[in-house]
Amino acid sequence: MAGGPAELSIVPLRPAHEIHLLPLPGVFMVYRGALDAILFLRPEHARASFLAALGADLGTLLVLVWLA
Repeated sequence: MAGGPAELSIVPLRPAHEIHLLPLPGVFMVYRGALDAILFLRPEHARASFLAALGADLGTLLVLVWLA
């Protein structure tokens, strides 16, 4: 988690990408909290939850690569 902000402090963002990057930490915290809540409340759906999380993680990765 520290590597991303450190890199952003060294390499300036393009103004067109700032609008996409600013809400990312908040969205990640909500996503992670929802995943934890689902796993806590419905442990029998762990496989489906982890597959959905994998899809969300890959989507986030694609956005971050696009911003690079």
